[in-house]
Amino acid sequence: MNDGRVWEMDCYPSGENSSGDYTTFPAGNADSSYQRGSNAPSLNDDLSSRIRTENSIASLTSRHDFHGNEHQPDTVLSAYGAPARRFYLRTAVGVFGPLIILIYVLVIWRTYLSPTVSKSSTAFGPTGAKWVFYSWFIAGVVGLGLSRYGLAGAEVGMIAHPRWKVKDKMQLMLHADGTWTGLSGWAKTGKWMVQMRRAESRHTPGRLWAVLALPSFVVLAAWLFSCLCIEMATGFHHGVREPTEVMGFVYEDFNANPGGRKPSRGSFPSAQIPRFGAIYTPESFDRSTVEFLQTVPVILPDSEGVEEIFITAQSEAPIEGKAWGLLVHYDCKVVEKQTDLRLLNDRKLAVDIWERGSSVEPDPIPAEVSISVEKRQDLPVIFTPSPIVRPTRTVFSKIPESTSRTEIIPPTGNSPLAGSTSLTESTSLPAFPSPGPDDDIPPAYHYGTQFNISYRSYPLHDNATLVEVRKEPRAQWNGAINVGGEAGALNMDAVIETAYESWPFPNGPGSENPCHMPSDSSDNPATSYCYYNADTTADSYPGIDRKRLFEVLLWQGIQIQEGWGNSQFNASLYNLTIDHNITELYGEYTGLNSGANADEDPDSEKQGEGLTAIGVSCTSSSSVGTADIDGVRSTYSNFVRTDSPIPARKGDCARRFGAETLACTLDLNSTGALQWLFDSIGAPPPLDMSDPNNLLGNGDWRENAQLTYLQASQLRQSLLQAFSNYAIRLMYNDGRDFIAADGSRVRTSNPNVTAFAAGRVITPGVMPPGIPVALFAFWALITSSLCLLYGTRRRWSAVLDTATVLKLGAELEIPGFGGEVDRSEASGRVGLRTNANVVGKGKF
Repeated sequence: MNDGRVWEMDCYPSGENSSGDYTTFPAGNADSSYQRGSNAPSLNDDLSSRIRTENSIASLTSRHDFHGNEHQPDTVLSAYGAPARRFYLRTAVGVFGPLIILIYVLVIWRTYLSPTVSKSSTAFGPTGAKWVFYSWFIAGVVGLGLSRYGLAGAEVGMIAHPRWKVKDKMQLMLHADGTWTGLSGWAKTGKWMVQMRRAESRHTPGRLWAVLALPSFVVLAAWLFSCLCIEMATGFHHGVREPTEVMGFVYEDFNANPGGRKPSRGSFPSAQIPRFGAIYTPESFDRSTVEFLQTVPVILPDSEGVEEIFITAQSEAPIEGKAWGLLVHYDCKVVEKQTDLRLLNDRKLAVDIWERGSSVEPDPIPAEVSISVEKRQDLPVIFTPSPIVRPTRTVFSKIPESTSRTEIIPPTGNSPLAGSTSLTESTSLPAFPSPGPDDDIPPAYHYGTQFNISYRSYPLHDNATLVEVRKEPRAQWNGAINVGGEAGALNMDAVIETAYESWPFPNGPGSENPCHMPSDSSDNPATSYCYYNADTTADSYPGIDRKRLFEVLLWQGIQIQEGWGNSQFNASLYNLTIDHNITELYGEYTGLNSGANADEDPDSEKQGEGLTAIGVSCTSSSSVGTADIDGVRSTYSNFVRTDSPIPARKGDCARRFGAETLACTLDLNSTGALQWLFDSIGAPPPLDMSDPNNLLGNGDWRENAQLTYLQASQLRQSLLQAFSNYAIRLMYNDGRDFIAADGSRVRTSNPNVTAFAAGRVITPGVMPPGIPVALFAFWALITSSLCLLYGTRRRWSAVLDTATVLKLGAELEIPGFGGEVDRSEASGRVGLRTNANVVGKGKF
């Protein structure tokens, strides 16, 4: 029907006139409001019927209405509209959806993202990590949708409440466009606010817009931050309980390898735990404070001590359960002064050690006075001496000059050292004949060109501390005598002195060598140097709770060799600084100033200056037994000492880890300890200054010069390395397999432990997960509260969008035609029309 009249759409929201005031129109009486506003005549029956039919379809709702049963009107439609109603499904989604997402986030956080061990290089986690990782991003999309879906329903209820009413039609259109829901809407709103400010018009989105935009922004930030908190990695999760193959010694075969295991001067690249390479610490120990525990496989350090650690057989993966292994502790520190020594503080003076006591008892000689040396004439003297240079970083007092040489007389029956079994001496090196019985000076004092290296040992007054001393003067210079060439230095004198607490021998007064044991099967007495005790009446060996001491002093002296023999050498290459020297012990031993000047007696041999001392003190303890190990945290608990089985041969037992470890490694009873100290820490070897084209031989002459001292920190490093290397040998046979006579081998199956299974796990990312969890909780609280308070209110529409705003303000059937309202006016005015009044050209 077309009666020629214009049906103009009210461009303002339902209930708002052009002045911005609000009026109320009765529900279901839309056309009556039109009749009052336009004074139109009464509608005929055909028009009324058509309007009622159209309003029954539109019923003042948006495109979101009538999608489900909950959108059906609560009452029968009136002639021109529908009453306000509730939208239960949207409200339920808005209330419970955010809470479900929050619970999901909390479960993921506590189950997969809570760190099991701080700063661990190994990832552990439950199974199903892959599906959780993928579902996380799906839940993110769903969560954002739930936030918008629920809040859009609450928006209609809030905008109808006086507290949240909009102030003008521009604020209403911002809500109609849903600008608070996401980035595009926020950008649009920001642009609009800038334009309003330029136009000097103070328009803002309003309180309601800000309240709805806040949870939308929070949940978006939470999902973005959550991507920084979750990562996928290759790790381990709990596997099936079944026997696990492990590498390393277990209780049954600990003493099964022929010859046993004992410390030695062997050189190893690193003390690395084989296979997976985990070591276990007490549960109360903070592993994050120790650097070498942060990676696997663990490499035992040579630069720091080790608190109590439990070392057991290893699998390819982490293991958990009850295991038998070795519990050890060791540590070393540099000695700054003599009073820091607990054992060697009671040591004998050098002159007493080297048989100063005799039937002719001279007056006490200060420690600074040098011991005399005999003159040797069996080697050629073809070099020129130069003075010994003292270490540059050491402050020394003036060494008093000796007014007379001390005559050394061999001990007699009246000597306190004569016939003593605790004071022993070594013989000369094979390259030189030992002095005969008619010699006036014992072999220990052939310190000069004879190049004898001597050894002495004695117990302290407690009869439980063994002191060992070795003098290592400079090496041989004559390559013709030592055809193989001399690797030692010609210009360095040294003395090594050690002391350690030896456990009382359980067999009685007889001594026992901890480093060399017989391997006969007929006699297997109790021993204090293995992890068993055959004598039940003897005391047990010291366990992990008793830390025993090992102390070492090293005297060193270097003489600059410039222009010896045929060499041309730059003396500036020497570095004669030495740190942490013990000034009280300077001059206890005296080096050599070998050779003769042209103006001196060629048969004379001058005494050198005093040697400088450094020292290190070490503690160690160990036990073997069983413990419960936690493969995730790499901790142990409930340690119970369980001694190893007694082997058939005494020599097959594995030597105990402790003070004897360093004693047997240095092995002062044999030569080469000083050279090993330099080699073990990779210090530069002596430099060969010889001229291959010299006239004295066929190139086999060597003039090796030591250029630097061994520093106290390097001595400490060498001893720590000896501890670490022996721990690997004791438990893993240096990482090598072997088969014993009874068929046992290092690799075996352990039914008491379970290995973890490798797989994909979830690990924390760069951001702490607590930050997005807090944002999710804040979003869920706001969204659920708003939907609960305002989503249950009766309203005419499920959401407030542009279509709803248009329908609430339209008084014609929709859709209509956007045409000219009054063609007679000079300026065009557009409205929804039922006729085809097209906007005229030229109108604006």
